[in-house]
Amino acid sequence: MNDFDVIYRLYFQDIYYFLLSLSKNKQVAEDLTSQTFFRALRNSKKLDDSKNLKAYLSSIAKNLFIDYVRSNKLIEPIYEKDFEDLSQSVEQILIQNENISEVQRAILHLDEPAQTIVRLRNYEEYSFDQIGAYFSKSSNWARVNYFRAKEKLRKILGDNYERM
Repeated sequence: MNDFDVIYRLYFQDIYYFLLSLSKNKQVAEDLTSQTFFRALRNSKKLDDSKNLKAYLSSIAKNLFIDYVRSNKLIEPIYEKDFEDLSQSVEQILIQNENISEVQRAILHLDEPAQTIVRLRNYEEYSFDQIGAYFSKSSNWARVNYFRAKEKLRKILGDNYERM
């Protein structure tokens, strides 16, 4: 067994779960994981020089995922800030994604227009002026209703989400 086989066995699962947490698609994660290790093998000189192989492989995986998103013109925007801390463990990323899913489920418990206001503000990044215009109301109305919706979400989610 050569050195690359050892690296592959050590890091395959971590890279796969990292890509799965980003793509939310098993097939995409599998394809990008394979491409990650192929690219690493192709640049084996950099592999030898790398002190932190997991960070190096994660960086390759992240860049392949960004390329995948761009080339497929996926709707959900991907921001560089989402990848700032590549030293974050796969477990932390999965926990973070589970928390996001929990918040999204909690939003479904809100009445309208609160659901729409939260989605417009947090996912579509609308300003309060834009939200007010969307509902033919004032920006002040949008602020008040957004604040009320956040308070309801805090109650639904409990004290763990005080930073909302």
